[in-house]
Parts: sequence; structure tokens; C-alpha cells
Amino acid sequence: MRRLVLALRASRYLPCSGNSHWDNEERLTVEKGPAVSYRMRRDASMDPGICGGRDCSLAGDVCNPVGCANSFTKDGGKSALITYMPVRQIGERWMVDFHFGGERCRRRSPLNTAEAALAYEMFLKKEAGLYGSITAAIRANTPHHHTPCPKLREFAPRWFAGYVAVNNRPKEQQLKRIIFERHILPDFGSERLCDIGHEEIERYKGRKRAAGFAAKTINNHLAVLHRCLTSAKEWSVLRTDVPRVPLLRSAEPAFHVLSESDCVKVLALPLDPSWHTMIRTALRTGMRFCELVALRWTDVDLERQSVTVCRSAVDGYVSAPKNNRTRHIPLTSDVVRCLRDLPRQGELVFQRRGRMVSYRSGWKLLDAASRDAGIEHVSWHDLRHTFASDLVGRGASLLSVQKLLGHSDIQVTMRYSHLGKDALRSTIALLEDTPEDRPSFHRVRHEPSLPVPSHAA
Repeated sequence: MRRLVLALRASRYLPCSGNSHWDNEERLTVEKGPAVSYRMRRDASMDPGICGGRDCSLAGDVCNPVGCANSFTKDGGKSALITYMPVRQIGERWMVDFHFGGERCRRRSPLNTAEAALAYEMFLKKEAGLYGSITAAIRANTPHHHTPCPKLREFAPRWFAGYVAVNNRPKEQQLKRIIFERHILPDFGSERLCDIGHEEIERYKGRKRAAGFAAKTINNHLAVLHRCLTSAKEWSVLRTDVPRVPLLRSAEPAFHVLSESDCVKVLALPLDPSWHTMIRTALRTGMRFCELVALRWTDVDLERQSVTVCRSAVDGYVSAPKNNRTRHIPLTSDVVRCLRDLPRQGELVFQRRGRMVSYRSGWKLLDAASRDAGIEHVSWHDLRHTFASDLVGRGASLLSVQKLLGHSDIQVTMRYSHLGKDALRSTIALLEDTPEDRPSFHRVRHEPSLPVPSHAA
């Protein structure tokens, strides 16, 4: 790298008086580089006509900020091109003032000495050449004001307004707000975002396990916390790495699946035609409750016997279905008959007194129907599990079931589509046959038939 080594005696600059002579107390060394010169002080003996007199910008005082270039003779005629660096002292401050690429840089030296001003100008010119302009060089070398990492309680309102309200549905917003207010903030609210690490997260898991919370519930809390910290990192609020959040191992939740006899009992109850059709549709299509209550007559094609699921409703808020996937589900003949007989009292297929059915009303209805049928309590999601399990038990492919249910991952379909007890029992019953009763199959090797030679005949 090209280097400039400048050795200057820490003394004041003398006025230029008309002769060119190097001061013995000042040394300039240029190593492997272009001639870059600095303001030098001179004594009173100068050769006339070379950097003196009225035509020289140095006459009478120290170098002018615009600079000048003159040849000086030293050591028997050796010459060096000296361009006086526009460093000057204004009052008690040393200033750097030069032009680069059409821009002017006029700044105070960080240290108020001549040597520091020279070194500062040299640094700025190097950075300007590196970044292409003086403005870019100054911006790159200006330290940003350090703002302390905010506490989680201070960052939470910004996250809810900037991320949760924009990307989550109202129901998800409500759940995340409950998790934050009841669990996250009491434990991490006074902690700064950069201080939430693996150890703090593990202690939180231990406290919740000791309080009796299920592993799945704790994982839900940790997922919300991790999403909040990730947003802080993406918004440059958190300058450290987001800690990895190891989740607890949890067993798959147990699903309640109705047997065929249970379905018959529920459908045989003397229910309102609208409720009866809604339950039958859930059992034969696997639609979610939020999709059933948002179903419109324009989404139902009785001629082609199909229904289009393109919207859902939660607490009266209508939006796209889960995973933002529109799907088309064929209808069975019994569902088509029920829909044909159902009176149309508005744009919604299932409604109560002209209004959208609320989840509370639907839950009360199925709870009463379960008691009247003498079976275990049934939820609307249990009807969806029953639909998937019935299809898999009858030999349907998991890919087809995934498309009907609207799952984005086949693993979710495998979790939902577990077989019922009757199908598993019939499979185990295959082991009860004795070996003598089971037919044996032997692989027989068939040799290819060869043509018979004519002379052998």
C-alpha cells in the first residue's frame, strides 16, 4: 500500500517571504506514491521568482486554502512537486478544506493540532476515493447514535401495531394479546430484548411446567415470543442474534371421532332443518365451522353437486379461508337433497333470524344434541375429524383427503386422518386366523416356451 510518512516539528508556520528553501527542521518522505505535498514552513531566504512575490498565493502568510503547486530545489537541484495542503487555522481551530469530485469538504479537525489536521485530510481523501464522494465517505465514517435496546414491555405496543394487526386475523390478534398480557409480559416485560437468551427461556419453561401448563400450551407461548424477537431483529431494533427457542416435546392431541352409530343417532334427532343440514354438511364435507357459517348460496352448485370454499368468518369478521386456499368439494346425494329442501332466506346458507350463526350458538346446539343422543360431547371440529377418518378407513388416499380438508402439509392430514377403532380391530383380527386356515401363495417360475425344431418333429 502506498504510504506517506510525514515528520513535522510541532511549531508554528512561518510566513512566506520570497525564497524557496527547505527548513532544516522539517522532513518530508514520500514512499512509492504520487507527489502529495503538505504545507511547509519556510525561512526568510527564498530564491526570487519561485514561490515568492505578488504572484504567489503564499506571499505574506501561510498557505492559501486553494493551494498552489511550485517546484522547490533541495540537495543540489533535486526537485519535488509540492501541492500545499489546504489546511489552515481559523482562530483557535484547525480546519480541513479541499475539493474532491466537485464537492467541497470543509470540516474541523478532530484534534486541534496541525499534525492531526494533516492526517485527517489524508484520511478523508482516502475514504472519498474509496466511497466515490465526500458525502458518502463522511456518512460511512460518522458513528450512529447508540440507542439502548428497548425493554419488551416498551416494544410490545409497536409490535402489535406494526406486525400483529397487519398480518394476523382478529381471532389470532386476540389470542396473542392474551398470551402476552397473561404470560409473556409478567416474566419478560422488564427485560431488554438483547437480554432475553437461552437461559431466560429455559427458566420460563421450567416455571410454566411447575405451574401445571401443558407442553403444547408452553410451545404456543414460546412461538409468540420468538415471532416478536424476530420482528425486532428484522426492524433493526434488536442488534444481537435471535435466540433459538427449543420447543418441548408434546404428544399429539387426542381427537374424538364419531362412530357410524353415533352419526346415525345425531342425525336422527328432531332438529331444525337448518341445523340438521349444517351438521350433515359438516360430516360429509369436512368443512370448518368458520367456513360453514360464511357459506353463501352463490358458492353452492346443486346441478354439479359441488361447493366452493372461498371464505371463512370468525366473530363476524369475513376473510379468506385458512391457508388462503380456495377448494372445491363434491357433495353427496343426501347433502344435495337437504340443501334443495332448505329455504333460502338470504345470501347465507346457514343463518339464524337473518344473522350469521355465532360459534356460541353452534356449540350449545351440538352440546344439547350430544346429550339427547346419549353420546360423548361432540364439537364441530370432531365432525371434521370424523369425515377424514371415515375416508381413510374406506381406503381413500391421503393426498385426496389433504385436498378436501385444505391442508398445506400432508403431515397435518396424517395427524387428522387416524383410523377409527373398528378399522383397527378388523386389521388386528387378521392375526387370529391359524396358519392352516390362511391360504398360502407360492411363487411359480414360468419358463418361456421355446419353438420346437422342425427336425425334432
